[in-house]
Amino acid sequence: MQRKLFPGRPNAVERHEEIGFRYHDEKSTDGEPYWTETAAYEFTLAEVEAIEEATEELHYLCLALVDDIVGSGDYPDEFCLTDVGKTLIEQSWRERRAAVYGRFDLLFESVERIKLYEYNADTPTSLLEASVAQWLWVEETPVPNHDQFNSIHEKLVERWRYALREPGDVLHLFAMREAPAEDWGNVSYMADVALQAGWEIFVDDMENVGHDEYGFVDINGDPIRYAFKLYPWEWMMEDPFGEFVVESDTQWFEPPWKMLLSNKAILPLLWAKEPDHPNLLPAFFEEVNGFVKKPILGREGAAIYRDGRLMEGSRQVVEYETTFVYQEFAPLPDFDGRHPVIGSWMIGNQAAGMGIREDRTLISGNGSHFVPHYFVEENL
Repeated sequence: MQRKLFPGRPNAVERHEEIGFRYHDEKSTDGEPYWTETAAYEFTLAEVEAIEEATEELHYLCLALVDDIVGSGDYPDEFCLTDVGKTLIEQSWRERRAAVYGRFDLLFESVERIKLYEYNADTPTSLLEASVAQWLWVEETPVPNHDQFNSIHEKLVERWRYALREPGDVLHLFAMREAPAEDWGNVSYMADVALQAGWEIFVDDMENVGHDEYGFVDINGDPIRYAFKLYPWEWMMEDPFGEFVVESDTQWFEPPWKMLLSNKAILPLLWAKEPDHPNLLPAFFEEVNGFVKKPILGREGAAIYRDGRLMEGSRQVVEYETTFVYQEFAPLPDFDGRHPVIGSWMIGNQAAGMGIREDRTLISGNGSHFVPHYFVEENL
């Protein structure tokens, strides 16, 4: 992996606007725009194949862990699940409710050292930029071999087609009314791929989801049979109508069994199940000196500590500071003070591509940059 410099496209802003990527110029923590195309990361084909293989391996390790937990009925206290949450997990897993997508955040140092930091299994974002925006960049920029690890768009359409039961079924898509532009950009993109797959779509605010004696309804009083939500399951479980999910026929994307995988409590369980696995970092529920301390439901790099101190680039968020896991400290690579994390996408059961966020600190958060990538047969 190398970081290479490139001239930006003169029509980049227009191209972003054409695809609905309207948050490309939001300021990162260093004051520069979120989208960066004056640099890109170059990989070899062997490196891309190693990332793809590691991603699918981690996916099946995670599915096996869910099966173990549901099969045993043993939900460790560290997950902080409610009884309703456990019931939903069991129902959705035994019914094999389909999942659409997820993003593994990975450390990449070499084909021999690819490690899981965490799994964004429920409400991952940076989808539009990883799928369409960086593909347009690689098509319109003179890069060697002109290729990219990216079949996200095609696989999303295929996955939504797989989830479609009858042509014309309505997929409701929701995010919070005051959610940032990034969330709504990702919802709009998901609506677009679902439409291409044959769904009718209805996009609205999460606050407008209602409930009557028959189940969930939209703002018009029409039943919600299928719903995509950019709204995490732990928030759903705290909402007054969360208890109605058990009795409702609504099929949610992502399904409730993702409550397990979107929780960092899986990290110690994965390590206990597969100690010394080449793609896992040692992780425990008990404090270990020198390890990184992470909240089980933390978001955007918030509330991450090491040696009793909040790590540079992390934010103190009180509501996250409840239950923690401890993971071996494994710093991101350093490219002249820039630290890239790989976001490797699973669509259904297939690794589909990656997006790269980089920051000036070892913590990747809301203020990181998105940087495109490409691969070559060998380093040129």
